[in-house]
Amino acid sequence: MRLNKNLMKYEITNYARNMFNICYSFALPLGLALLFALITNSADPTSTNTLLLIMFTTLVPMATMFGHAGNYSSELENGSIGRFKLFGYSEKTLLLSKMFTTLIFITLSFVIYFAVMFIALPIAAPTAGAFITLIVFLYLFSAIFFILVHGIATLCGNYSMTYGLTLLLLMAFMGFSGFFGASTENMPHFMQVIGNAFPTFHITNDFLDFWMGGSFNFLGLILSTLGMAVFSVGVFALGVWVNKRRVMGNKTTSRFAKVLAKVLLLKPRT
Repeated sequence: MRLNKNLMKYEITNYARNMFNICYSFALPLGLALLFALITNSADPTSTNTLLLIMFTTLVPMATMFGHAGNYSSELENGSIGRFKLFGYSEKTLLLSKMFTTLIFITLSFVIYFAVMFIALPIAAPTAGAFITLIVFLYLFSAIFFILVHGIATLCGNYSMTYGLTLLLLMAFMGFSGFFGASTENMPHFMQVIGNAFPTFHITNDFLDFWMGGSFNFLGLILSTLGMAVFSVGVFALGVWVNKRRVMGNKTTSRFAKVLAKVLLLKPRT
């Protein structure tokens, strides 16, 4: 299936002209990494900076997809997606164009992020295997996270609920993966148990040793990534099912949306 050039041009322009998206993709991960490096007092700054680089590089795809969820939910709410379909664009074409657009911005973000971090801070040089492993994981994680937030946006059908859910999801990933100052080994036991379900937990907890030439237990990372993939596909499939019935005016879906909004304490779409 070929991607339409005009559609891709629209998607790239639509994403780039939103300054919030630029802040999420480029400024947020890099800014937080540099801030933590600046305020952290460590006896081994090189190891600490390397850990921060590894940790916040996983925030690049999450923050970028957070911007995508906002864009896509706004398009659903204002009817843009429906108008695209009237002009003959299929669901698959729209989905792929949005996925490729976000991957373009993620790649640009990675290049800028790694370049600035390696120039600005003393960072330990990685082994070739560790660096390749991290890059492969990041793109796989990006694709899975895209499916998840796209499904959430499709399920909710409006900006407010999508924003609330994806922000909660982003905070959960960051909180259970040690982004907020508490290392994963110093978390309460129940948080460590829950954190094991997040792929980012294993990257921030164990990957530094692998980066420096040591070993890494891939089992936890593989299982958590597979679990996230299954969950994401489930959310995506549910979103597609709900959206089809929303378009058809199905009463069951309407009740479902109202219950979801009530649980989230948000105003349902009318």
